[in-house]
Order: sequence, then C-alpha cells, then structure tokens
Amino acid sequence: MNDRALTVRGLRKRLSAGVRRTRKSFREELGRHSFLTESLNAFRQSPLLKLDANRVLILDLDSLVELLTSGVYWSIFDSLPKNRRETFKELWGQLFEIYGVDLLRQFYPPLSQVLGSDLFYDGGQVDSLVDFGPAVRGCTA
Repeated sequence: MNDRALTVRGLRKRLSAGVRRTRKSFREELGRHSFLTESLNAFRQSPLLKLDANRVLILDLDSLVELLTSGVYWSIFDSLPKNRRETFKELWGQLFEIYGVDLLRQFYPPLSQVLGSDLFYDGGQVDSLVDFGPAVRGCTA
C-alpha cells in the first residue's frame, strides 16, 4: 500500500517532474507528445492517493486491479536476476495451472463426472476439460 499510494504532495511532484507549475509551463507541457503518456503512467504506477494515515482514495480502479493481479507477477519477475526469470516463469505457470484446476474441482467435484484434467492426446496435452456431452463447442480467446 505504501509503495502505490502517494500523498497529494507526492502526486503533484510526480506529475510535475519536480518543476514548479505555472500556467505557461502547463501549456508547454500540453504541447509535448509524451505529456499524456507520462501523466497516465503516474496514475497507473500509483493508483491510490493517501488522504491521511488511515484513508486512501482510489484514483484509477483499473490500474489497481491490474497491479493486484498481473502486477504481482511482473513485480517479482522484474526483481529477479535475468538467469532466474525463465525458471520463475515456468513455476508460475505450473502454479497457475494447479490453482485453475483446483478452482474447477470446487465447482465440478469428482461425482459430477464432467471435469477431466491433465489429459493427453496425440497432438499434445489439455490442462482441464469440462465435458457436458457429445457436442463440442469452441470458443476463441
């Protein structure tokens, strides 16, 4: 929370890049192509505003959700030495697969006889399959 919540002063400093704000400097900044990207990145990296010791305001809910989901992966990945990243990526994938199949088992227990997992066929392997009958309907991601 402390890493992603800025005070009003901290947010102002990040948005201004340490330069004192004037009407003239703001107009000049608006003229730069990178203005919007830099400003949006400030909100994406710090989607919370610290109001006081016990309260924060969510400035960007989408960015907060992203940080709490895929952001965890990238924070860990980026902190690792390059020679350890591939191993981490493989282990993360295995962990996510185990988690996903376990979630499916909660909704489709063995007695339902509709869930198959870790299925092999001539062309490869399927992590999990929910089988409701003889018809196959495809979906694209």
